[in-house]
Amino acid sequence: MKTIILLIPLFIVQNVFAQGVTPKDWGLKEFHIVNEQLGDIYYYVTDEGIDREKPLLFMVIGCGGLPM
Repeated sequence: MKTIILLIPLFIVQNVFAQGVTPKDWGLKEFHIVNEQLGDIYYYVTDEGIDREKPLLFMVIGCGGLPM
């Protein structure tokens, strides 16, 4: 019982003081494409070091991270 009494305020405080991180916080610009088959496509680009070759990261977000 004591554990529950201690955990409930911790969960409430966590939700009150939690801060979300946005792409702008990382210095990224957001672009959005709408495709009939794929739906909404969001991608983010940075201007920093744009003249150099860099690795490319593809991230698939969805149900279980599986492509459709």
